[in-house]
Amino acid sequence: MKNWRMKRSMVAASMFCVLAGSTAWAQQGAPSEEIETLKGMVQEVISENQELRRRVRELEEAMPKQEQATKETAKEAAKELAKESAKEAKGLLGKIELGGAI
Repeated sequence: MKNWRMKRSMVAASMFCVLAGSTAWAQQGAPSEEIETLKGMVQEVISENQELRRRVRELEEAMPKQEQATKETAKEAAKELAKESAKEAKGLLGKIELGGAI
């Protein structure tokens, strides 16, 4: 039983030495300048995110208006094309002679 207690004490002592000597144990907090720099970067990212969300909202609102304008333009172009086609068809019909020598 003494042997078991001795092993246990040695394991505990070695773990204490490893932890005391490790760099993670002695590591200090980040300097305040670094923290302030990180806070500034986070604030900048947040403001850019808000600006991008605002721009996306504006574009989403503009899309239906643009689609409506595109549809109206397409209708006008189709009407003009139909008028031109009708004029050309009338012109061609006037040139065609039906009948002939009987």
